[in-house]
Amino acid sequence: WLVMGWFRPFRLNPTPVWRRRLSTRSRSFTLASGSSLTVKIPLEEVRTITKRALRCSGLREDWASTLTNVIAAAERDQSYSHGLFRIPGYCQAIRESGPFPEPVVTDSGAVVRVDGGGGIAAIAFEAGRELLVTKAKEYGVATAALSRVRHFSALWYETELLSSEHGLVAMAFVNSKAFVAHEGGSKRVYGTNPMSFAFPRPDGEAPLVWDQASSVMARGEIMLANKAGEMLPPGVAIGPDGKETTDPSQALQGSQKTFAAHKGTAIALMVEMLGGILTSSPLGFELEDAPDTHPTENGELIIALDPEKISGRTLKDIDIRVSQLFDMILSEEGPRLPGRRRQRS
Repeated sequence: WLVMGWFRPFRLNPTPVWRRRLSTRSRSFTLASGSSLTVKIPLEEVRTITKRALRCSGLREDWASTLTNVIAAAERDQSYSHGLFRIPGYCQAIRESGPFPEPVVTDSGAVVRVDGGGGIAAIAFEAGRELLVTKAKEYGVATAALSRVRHFSALWYETELLSSEHGLVAMAFVNSKAFVAHEGGSKRVYGTNPMSFAFPRPDGEAPLVWDQASSVMARGEIMLANKAGEMLPPGVAIGPDGKETTDPSQALQGSQKTFAAHKGTAIALMVEMLGGILTSSPLGFELEDAPDTHPTENGELIIALDPEKISGRTLKDIDIRVSQLFDMILSEEGPRLPGRRRQRS
């Protein structure tokens, strides 16, 4: 029930999905009768549920552990649109397309190519991570091109891992099935095309990390709003009739909008070229007939930079300048650093 259809019997509380900040590891629901129900799940139970579902769907033990780490991290950090909510899609992809082959890693100088064989992106990333880190430390900058991978999770997972565990500056770009229109049009051209950035800090301090879609709203958030019976804010989507809509069901049938109009469209275009074309993967609009229920095969490009090798200074020296910048940003009320709310969770 929890894994395969846990939102269906309930309508979520009326606070909009994109503003809701539930306490970690608890979920609040409103029953049809109007009474409320709160389900509290220890994080370890989230891990147990996730791994059991993945293993029962046919994913092998070590790969199930890797993907469980990704999903549990999203739940821990209250990134609910990329946590347990994604399990049905992953399970369907595993059952329909698995068993997946071992990722093939190719060493090409400062470029690491990983052919995921149609498998999960997190697994392909793990297969190439050690070599990517080695190359970045050797050359100062290295790139991992992941092809034929299914990315259905939060993109910050990869960049945060490279930054916090390996002291690297990291960027990642992913394209996907087209849901988003080019500014001025209504046809689906791009995926939500997320990008992520991470910058390390010394002495175990959490890195600066952000992850954002090129669309106004992540598709998972629209799906959650639709399940909850909530309306979207204006400017998020275009209905099948070519007109803007705040109805999430119409948004899912139509197309999404990029953030900041033509500026966001330029970012979506860049991500499509980096994540799709440079990794020799399908473009978003080429996957029009692929089902919406589980992740499609696309590409991911990861860029890793060694800050010490590039700058010629230690990370502690670099962080003096980083702290000066952050202090300036936070010297007045109102501003906050991106990603900090998630890390506080």
